[in-house]
Amino acid sequence: MKTRTKIIAGVGIVAGLVGGAYLNGSGNLSERTNLVYQGYHVEKTEGFNTLIFDDKSLAYRTTAPDLRVIGNPHGLEIGVNYDVKIRSPKWFGEDTAISVERSD
Repeated sequence: MKTRTKIIAGVGIVAGLVGGAYLNGSGNLSERTNLVYQGYHVEKTEGFNTLIFDDKSLAYRTTAPDLRVIGNPHGLEIGVNYDVKIRSPKWFGEDTAISVERSD
């Protein structure tokens, strides 16, 4: 009887963790338009690149950048306007760029 209770409790904990991870990862999807690409920063300890966007070009920026997201900088040009689709986790984690397309 004790073994069965332990198995049921273990399965419940694992199911809760998997469900929580799924719900966190399926967070909110938003889009930001006409943001100027400023460059990227390599997060060596985390193993990903942080893309930096702002509504002004780097020469005119006086405060922190508008948007920092995890993404791939391949093919992006500094100083060019882009439309960025962002997935934000529900509870914890970093914002991730789903797509980055050049603004028209």
